[in-house]
Amino acid sequence: MDSRTNPLASRIAVVSVASNPEILIIGAGLAGAAAAEALAVRGFTATVLEARDRVGGRGFSRPFASSDELLEFGGAWIRPWQVHIHDACARHGVALRPRAPVTERRWFRDGALHKDGPASPAELEQHERCVARIAADALSLKKGEERNELGQSLTDISFTAYLTRIGAPQATRNLCGAWWTVSGNGDPERVPATEFLSSCARGGGAPDSMIDVSADTLVGGVTLLAERMIVGSGASLVRRAAVMRIAHGSDGVTPETADGRSWHAEAALLATGINPLAAIAFSPHCYRRKLLRWRPVISAHRLRSGPKRRASRLVCSQPAAVMALNGCCQSAWSRMARH
Repeated sequence: MDSRTNPLASRIAVVSVASNPEILIIGAGLAGAAAAEALAVRGFTATVLEARDRVGGRGFSRPFASSDELLEFGGAWIRPWQVHIHDACARHGVALRPRAPVTERRWFRDGALHKDGPASPAELEQHERCVARIAADALSLKKGEERNELGQSLTDISFTAYLTRIGAPQATRNLCGAWWTVSGNGDPERVPATEFLSSCARGGGAPDSMIDVSADTLVGGVTLLAERMIVGSGASLVRRAAVMRIAHGSDGVTPETADGRSWHAEAALLATGINPLAAIAFSPHCYRRKLLRWRPVISAHRLRSGPKRRASRLVCSQPAAVMALNGCCQSAWSRMARH
């Protein structure tokens, strides 16, 4: 990876066990970058361990084909209410690029592109009824109502079960499934439909209205912002460090990578997604199954590390799990870009 795709490469400090940072951060996405900044403000020294050869996590910016134009291959859109991202961009000199107007919509169905809508004539009537139901439920949720006018719950049903309940035909499922990749946070059979409905409610209620509030992308990409946040925090960064095991106890925390490297610190923060988290073995056991069942809706918990019970209020990017480890295990979900 060259300096164009990874402008931080020449500034990375690779550390060893002897460096003994106070805090280890597992993951160099926006969650890890935000954690590094928050810890630096509070006077902690930190080292970030990243499994990939790049930072940014789900935000992945790289040149498109042979051009010099950066293209986002991961999360990109910034909405007006996502103040933490706006503040971070302002601090680190990352400009915002307004979204171009939508001039045409196309849908792929029946093996071809169409401009007349997402549903075939046979499914159109049912599709329109389902979209109207989604919009009504989304706006009810926006008002703080947990049930719609039919008495149906909006808060304790999964996304998949919700689509079944409204009788969604395949066209509706395809449309909502595409927007789920923007608004959802995991397995649609387990994550609540509120993740989807609340995103619809930010617009006019219908799924396609999500684009209306997707206002900006970042000039230089999300990767650039994460890089500048980590560099600005003064934290060291170790790339290609895929953590597979974490031992934790009264004497601190020791993560070990797949290639046998290890680090030791007073505490560790796991700022990684659900899938990488599931691959990490904890010793002693850290109730991983319970953690993976939790909904990512809790904002900014107080994380305590070790017997000194130092407290840091961290604001991190969903859907990253942020977990403080040292003797005991406390877990929290939070968001940098609030939905």
